[in-house]
Amino acid sequence: MLRHLGDRRVVAEAYPNYQKWLELLHANASRSADGVITQDLYESKSHHSRWFFIGDWRAPGERREWRDSPEAALFNNCTYALNLKMMTDIAAALRRDDDVTLYSGRLDRLREAIHAKFFNAEKNIYLDTRRQVHLAFPLLTGVVPEELEPAILASLKEAMTEPVDTAGLLANSEGWSGANPKLEWTPSPEWTQPAPFLDVGSSGLPVLLQYLIEDAEWNDVLYGAINKTTFPGYGFFLERGQTTWPESWGAASYSRIHTCFTGIAAWFIKGIGGIRTAPTHHGYSHFIIKPHLVGDLSYANTSIPSPYGPIVSNWKCGDGEAQLHIEIPPNTTATVYVPGSDIENVTESGGPARDAEGVRFLRVEDDRLVFEVESGTYEFVSKN
Repeated sequence: MLRHLGDRRVVAEAYPNYQKWLELLHANASRSADGVITQDLYESKSHHSRWFFIGDWRAPGERREWRDSPEAALFNNCTYALNLKMMTDIAAALRRDDDVTLYSGRLDRLREAIHAKFFNAEKNIYLDTRRQVHLAFPLLTGVVPEELEPAILASLKEAMTEPVDTAGLLANSEGWSGANPKLEWTPSPEWTQPAPFLDVGSSGLPVLLQYLIEDAEWNDVLYGAINKTTFPGYGFFLERGQTTWPESWGAASYSRIHTCFTGIAAWFIKGIGGIRTAPTHHGYSHFIIKPHLVGDLSYANTSIPSPYGPIVSNWKCGDGEAQLHIEIPPNTTATVYVPGSDIENVTESGGPARDAEGVRFLRVEDDRLVFEVESGTYEFVSKN
């Protein structure tokens, strides 16, 4: 609500409950010698307690991180760090300066504690698994010290792109031993394919997607993982005739109607279309358009509603040029990234982009020309 609509009322009303939740986590971490939260956070004798404090859930091969595992401990402590990070931003938006100091201080200490407890210095990974979520989550939450970010990024890239026995993961998936009475098909080796693929479960997927889309901007890697019809992936669901979201990638789990794996929808808008909120503004008063031309895609049309009106980012490429049609609502501005490296090769509505009304050229950044634009409709063309 705050980030996308700029509505402070909702977070202001819920703020006392946020505080209570974070005090519960802080009290638990304070009892730990390592300064991290532990599975005894929830004291319950209920048989349901086995579900408390679990980590990532049903990654390929039906891997589950139970509450007493180091994987679950890392996942939940990164979740705590993410909560503190969000709370710091909310406190700043509500002008609660003392709380900004309180929660940012706790966040800094927690980051250090997580890194000290879970970092594997010998392998430049967290824990001993080199799983995607165990690398992406520390990166997303700022747990990784700045000097180690290149090494952890390299480990994440290897984890996403190195060959993996996906056929073995499919065979290990619950319910895939022979014909499954729930389904009308049996496993086939042709359904598997080498990386890149999403080696995360339903809890880890939004973490990985948020980091890859908004921070690392590895949309080319994501495209390679998503644009296939083999296990594990979204095309695999479609090829098998799934009409609801299952609980696991194997599509043969106990539940075949779960709200799992839905986070991919954001990729089309934020990654391919490049429409994203600006970290310094709420409610799209100022926002970012940074489209990604990936793989064999020749065009993309994306739009979202905003409090000011629709935001549109449509692009197409071919014949040595990229065309970008954007619509910026009234009373807003946007930072726009146009493919290219030479301002002289970019036009807007047929004239030099440098001289276009409502357009201000800022800089060249990573093979993109960066502009700030006022409200209006623009037609950028960039020639290679």
